[in-house]
Amino acid sequence: MSRRPLWILIAIAAVYRATLLGRGATAFVDETLYFASVMALEALAHGHLRAAATAVTLARGRQAAAIVQLPIAALQAIPAWFGTPASNLRSLLIPTTANIAVSLAILCLLYAICERVTRDRLAALAATAVYALLVNTNLYLRHVLPYDWSLLAGATATWIVVQRTPTPRRAIAVGLLLGTIVGLYVGYYLLAAVIAAATLGSAARDGLRRTIACAACLACGAAVVPVALEIVCRIGGVSYLSSSQVLSRSIYLGSFQEGWTFFPEYLARVEGVAGIVLIAATLVAVARSAARAARLQLDAGDWLILCGAGGWMLEALLSAQWHVFVFYGRLIHPWMFVMALALASTLAAIPRNARRTVVAIVLVATIAWRVPSAVAFYRLSYPPDMLYALRIDTTRIAPARLICELTPGTSYASPGPLNRETRFPYSNATDYVLLNFCQGPPSGRVYADVPYRRIYDGPHWLTFPAYQYEGFTPKERDEMTAGNYRVEAYAGAPTQ
Repeated sequence: MSRRPLWILIAIAAVYRATLLGRGATAFVDETLYFASVMALEALAHGHLRAAATAVTLARGRQAAAIVQLPIAALQAIPAWFGTPASNLRSLLIPTTANIAVSLAILCLLYAICERVTRDRLAALAATAVYALLVNTNLYLRHVLPYDWSLLAGATATWIVVQRTPTPRRAIAVGLLLGTIVGLYVGYYLLAAVIAAATLGSAARDGLRRTIACAACLACGAAVVPVALEIVCRIGGVSYLSSSQVLSRSIYLGSFQEGWTFFPEYLARVEGVAGIVLIAATLVAVARSAARAARLQLDAGDWLILCGAGGWMLEALLSAQWHVFVFYGRLIHPWMFVMALALASTLAAIPRNARRTVVAIVLVATIAWRVPSAVAFYRLSYPPDMLYALRIDTTRIAPARLICELTPGTSYASPGPLNRETRFPYSNATDYVLLNFCQGPPSGRVYADVPYRRIYDGPHWLTFPAYQYEGFTPKERDEMTAGNYRVEAYAGAPTQ
């Protein structure tokens, strides 16, 4: 089987993902942390090293991203030279386009990993296609968030692990990537732990001495990034390690009680058929790997599948039993990658090439058939985009005209203008009434009638099911769906 189908898949994914851009940037509060890179770059341009280090410290839990994304911020400096701030939505197409490049690299690595583990190109291609079509895989591309950057480091480390038996040199490289995973986004520390465990499991085939040597090299490599970040953050006036611990204790939105049910519910409700297929395939793959473990015949793929399942179970325990953190959609993002590997393993186990081919084609076709449901993703209304498109400057709007049926005090500010001096494209008009240009779970308030001429109406972005798994409780998700909240803008004199 040639590689041409893979490149066709990558091309289709690239086109689809490119169509997702141009909306959604800065909708999440966490996206403001990206601008730590912009501030660090500005400080460096003026020779202020301490100020640059201080800017890096502002990227809570993702300080390495503030450093790694400096080249992206440098590209944004080009439009900034002509008067366009980095917060402008057109300028933010630069980092979101970089997200697409990162996501396509992940697809290539996933295929290479699946092919190496299963020795079956068809199974690898089908699993990669399913992964490429997942809602969770594409959800964060619109946003200025480092989740896929961190996952890329994890995918690269995994690719190294499955190539051949780990050596001390490869263990150092893997360890360096594991430290990078956490430095880019601290929430993926269990992904780093899973890859580390799989690395040591693979090394165990060569005896205890090789395992100990790899463990030492892994630890040394993994220590490089946090030590470097600690030095940078100390220059900026804080401790990287201490601030990361404080951050982990500050994540409490959502519900601890759904630690065991969050992931399966997400897969069933958000991913639909694809989610159910992934659950079934993973159960089969785990059972097969466990059977090989009983015979002491584990390979790198088995270690990754078993350690991945163990990583999720540990995460569920940390949430439901120990109340360390609450599950979010972003926290299960890496497990989709592991489940895609499990899917490839299960497909490759189907006897007879013809039968395997039929199953793979039917599977991908069935899941691809649901993609048109993604039309709802295109129709979402993100307040920053609407403010920009409608030329509404929120600094000119009286607070009483900003009506919110969601969490009070979460209104959006207008994104940066295209031109700082003229504030183009914003107008000087003040006669607007804005409904639900805000975020957060429902507050119970309802404003049925606004006596003004409506100039815009669209579904609020948080009505999309996948977004409701970013800090909402089950009750709040149900209320958000039942409420069918809209983003509406009104203008002119009151209607009679």
